[in-house]
Amino acid sequence: MKQEIKDVTDLLVLDLPEKMNLNQPFETLRNYELFLTLKELSSLLGVTTATIRRDLKKLNLWKKTFKRNGPASPLKKVDHKTGKVCVPSGVVRELFQRRGFKYKPRVIAAQILKGGAGKTFFSLSLSRRYAQRGFKVLHIDMDHQSNSTKTILDEAINSWSENKTLNNSYDDPRIEEIVESLDPRKSQKFSLYDYFKGNCKLEDAILPITEHLHLMPSNISNANLSSFFSGNQNGKAKMNPISYFEKLTEKLKKHYEIIIFDCPPDINIQVIATAIVSDVVLIPVICETYYLDGLDMSCEAIDDLAEKQDPPISVNKKIVFNKYIDSNELHPRKLGELLNNPKYSNLLCRSIVREHHQIPNSLDLKEDFFDISGLKTSDDFPDYIKELDGVALELIQDNKQVVNIQ
Repeated sequence: MKQEIKDVTDLLVLDLPEKMNLNQPFETLRNYELFLTLKELSSLLGVTTATIRRDLKKLNLWKKTFKRNGPASPLKKVDHKTGKVCVPSGVVRELFQRRGFKYKPRVIAAQILKGGAGKTFFSLSLSRRYAQRGFKVLHIDMDHQSNSTKTILDEAINSWSENKTLNNSYDDPRIEEIVESLDPRKSQKFSLYDYFKGNCKLEDAILPITEHLHLMPSNISNANLSSFFSGNQNGKAKMNPISYFEKLTEKLKKHYEIIIFDCPPDINIQVIATAIVSDVVLIPVICETYYLDGLDMSCEAIDDLAEKQDPPISVNKKIVFNKYIDSNELHPRKLGELLNNPKYSNLLCRSIVREHHQIPNSLDLKEDFFDISGLKTSDDFPDYIKELDGVALELIQDNKQVVNIQ
């Protein structure tokens, strides 16, 4: 869909370089690289862990694995010299590609008018899970509250500090410098607003957290996006937000396979514009009496703008129930309302994410709640991982083709 450039400032997003100068994380910090355990790889590919070991050795990738014995936190230090074999996301990517997996670009926006429904939780979970599976992921925090930014950076700072403390091989003076520079409380970060405003280059607004997970952090300046697009700043003409986001995502797709917008709880023009340019809009809902009000307003605002496009377009929306409790009579009743609602029954994700105490506990301790390296071999995957994986796979229409390595 072509958008006419009506203002010279629209050209701001046309100058993205073909190759951005994005510095990779220091090799000495590798232990924070996202990973999957052999058990997870075995489950994903439908083969035994022995087969995974054989294939990694055949591809000369086994030496890139490492051992880990559960996540550490400020309250729990663990020895990672022994533990389960973990496969870094870069190795996972090479293994998947050799088995026929195609990494195709996908733009996802997490949004709904009602706050507290789980937009940030889902956007963070999806970004991490896709990166673990080898996708090159850019997480764009648009919410000026910066919860995504704080969570990602706090986990990185905690993990990198842990590496320095636990293993002498990470005793590198650069770590202190990196930790200091990435602490959002001690340094100024550029945001999406800063880039659109022309205050920085695109690569200056992106932080490489790991090899496969990059972050465009947010700060209070993102609160000015609405006035920027409405033309209320310095007497400038009204901007075309869809044009901005279309050109932005078009260029970013040359560097990333997954682009995730974590939107604020609003239905302003820039939030709706991200829906227009996205391949799928994830709308989380929680089971409360008036939850349908926020859902109705969000969907109506998206559909209204989509119909005004030339030609009109259809936005792919997916609704997921979050914090679901089977024993609460209200929850199955509200789920039944959606299932019987002709507007929404076909939009529901097949996976429902239930309330799990492990998730808020991990967030508070700055742990990775996807890190199952501390589980006993006989333990099954936690239910919340199965449920979130179901949502993640449904959003990208996962290619499960498996072929033998020759």
